[in-house]
Amino acid sequence: MTRLFAVNSTEEVNQKFFQKIPETIEGTVHIDLDVHELEQIIKDDDYIFIYYDGSLEKLIEIVLFITDVHEICHPILGVITETYQQSEKELLLRHEVTGVIPASFSSEEFELMLTNNEKKRAKKTQVDNSIRLESTNRLLKLGNGKEIHLTKLEYQVMKLLLENETVTYEQIIQALWTDDGEDKLPQVSNIIFHLRQKFTKVGEIGTVIQTNRSVGYELRR
Repeated sequence: MTRLFAVNSTEEVNQKFFQKIPETIEGTVHIDLDVHELEQIIKDDDYIFIYYDGSLEKLIEIVLFITDVHEICHPILGVITETYQQSEKELLLRHEVTGVIPASFSSEEFELMLTNNEKKRAKKTQVDNSIRLESTNRLLKLGNGKEIHLTKLEYQVMKLLLENETVTYEQIIQALWTDDGEDKLPQVSNIIFHLRQKFTKVGEIGTVIQTNRSVGYELRR
């Protein structure tokens, strides 16, 4: 079940935003800005909300924390900020933050935002079984009629994901490259990142390609 992680939060923020959350979210876990607390428990479908007090030092810590989180998986990630400066907002969005929320947001608005997002995700809990690959033009066709054009490497990765329950990092590397030279994991992560972006562009809500921590990847089924 989905969980919400409140990071670097204060008692005031906790009372305002995290007391009332949708029933589809299991509960709120309070942690510090330490990614090690998340390594074994965070999932792609979870929420992370980080409180930012407006200090430059804390902003740097938050950006580093976000970068580390994305090395583990890709949850829905928001920042609740006291300042809401445009430059800070742009910096956070460039680091794949889903949304930047002003601390002046009401508790009702926050709860409604979560509820609406949960409703959208409920409609997209499965990848349509009619999803198929066309090898001639490296095209991925979805059950909703949308199409995704794939690169050669993206096509190979999607083929593995469709044919297997879980695909390990090693399976992907062996299928895509023949040499045993440089570390290929960053390249694998980059391919998955671009595939996720393409799914998002055609309207897939949530993470279609999910991270299986320390193992590899799998499709949301």
